[in-house]
Amino acid sequence: QNWFAVGLDFLIVVVGVFIGIQVANWNDARAERAALVQQFESLRIEMEGNHDEIRSHKETINGQLRDIKAIRTSFASGENAVSNDRLNAQLLNMFRVAQFNLDTDAYDELADSGGLRRISGTPLRAAIMDWQSARAEVERINVDALTFRQSMMGDLLETLAFGGLIDSFDPVQPYKVPARFQNDFDTLVNNRKFASFLALRMGVEAQKLVFVERLEAKTQALIDLLLAAEADQ
Repeated sequence: QNWFAVGLDFLIVVVGVFIGIQVANWNDARAERAALVQQFESLRIEMEGNHDEIRSHKETINGQLRDIKAIRTSFASGENAVSNDRLNAQLLNMFRVAQFNLDTDAYDELADSGGLRRISGTPLRAAIMDWQSARAEVERINVDALTFRQSMMGDLLETLAFGGLIDSFDPVQPYKVPARFQNDFDTLVNNRKFASFLALRMGVEAQKLVFVERLEAKTQALIDLLLAAEADQ
């Protein structure tokens, strides 16, 4: 037998198999990279939408803080400088705990697919983790605010005339009826429990505003990094 020819054939087969495996690996790596790039783009679009939601939530909190400050300022001076309808509207706004829901479909897809693991140790991974931590802070304090409000419901039902508050609630307008009881400024101004509730609501919302502003900054930083990553493709 021509052993040189046999060896050459064997070498050709080995090299061919090796090249085939490498090409397959390169194709798989390219497909994974393309999928990761698509996930980053989806995450950036999701974060831009969340950024708008965060700004809207911040405006809601600022509005509540302004109304709480106005009520406490009136109570501190002992002079009611607003109409009864305006006072009821301020009280209703103070009582609300605004919903806070962000889209996380793209983030969840990235995490479930192992995409976060593939960018371990990068500034982008750190920015994503910072964003997740900041989001958790806002969600946690929102739960705390709801829990606190519920714990005060008994005292509030004895203190506030909710019939008057409901008159300021837009969805109720088609069904509005004259409230028998109205909120009396002189009664509320001398109610220590209600004054404490106002102060604590202000404290919670002020702390929430700090967390929301931090989340807003983390969201913008993440968007900037995702845009830079897209530009590098």
